[in-house]
Amino acid sequence: MNNLFSRNSQSFGLRLSSVVLTAALMLAPSFAFADNGQAQKPANGNGAISMDIKNKTLCEVMREIKARSGAEVKMPQHLSADLISRSVHSDTWQAALGQLLEGYNYSAVWGKNGQPQQLSVYGRNQYAEGLVAANAAAANTPASASDDLMVYDTAAFALPQKYQGLNPGAVSPVSFPTERMKEMQVGEKVNLTLPCGQFAVVHDKAFRHPNGDVTWVGYLETAGRAYRVIITMGGQGNHGQVITPEGMYNMEIEGGRTWLVDANARVAYSGNQNI
Repeated sequence: MNNLFSRNSQSFGLRLSSVVLTAALMLAPSFAFADNGQAQKPANGNGAISMDIKNKTLCEVMREIKARSGAEVKMPQHLSADLISRSVHSDTWQAALGQLLEGYNYSAVWGKNGQPQQLSVYGRNQYAEGLVAANAAAANTPASASDDLMVYDTAAFALPQKYQGLNPGAVSPVSFPTERMKEMQVGEKVNLTLPCGQFAVVHDKAFRHPNGDVTWVGYLETAGRAYRVIITMGGQGNHGQVITPEGMYNMEIEGGRTWLVDANARVAYSGNQNI
């Protein structure tokens, strides 16, 4: 009887091991294949990100980022046809996006696991001269990308409490080339990239305050002098306001940083996907 029980137990153990092995194979993560056909592990917050991009449009690249990271992504329609060829190998999504989107102004909202939750591309930056030359006519944007009035910070900054619950795309950490702005002459032009598009801004006024702060003033060249860019630079930080035909943006100081806030988008995040 003991021998029979032992044989039955061994048979059951073998069958159970087979079932467990089959289930493990079925549940094992699948491999993602790059353009060169080589298998790569799926990207996640803790693993390596490897992407080989060969003559893909920015729209295709953004869709791939979305598929691999789960992030909500959006971008202006006029940039969708920009071609990108780039090989990226990184241990973090932050570094990977920095390489993939080197020629663009963008912002990201990061999750605790190090993966992007929301990614927004706004326009080309000073590293995209080739893209600008090839696409400026079709994009209907200013042809020069060598000077940007506002730079989107792509580091993983925590969203301040006062912005929690807002649409992530409505809030972005930004900085300004303050020394360059203080030296600009009246009549000089500079690019300004906003979520609603890219504008050429004409500097026409500057005010120096008794406390040492400086207020830089300009207007949107194609929209007219009624659409103003006002930025005050001071020891406590930089703040201001931009008025465009599409709406108003505030630049607010919070947590020691400057945040660009879409004044018309202070609504709860709906989770809708744009791409």
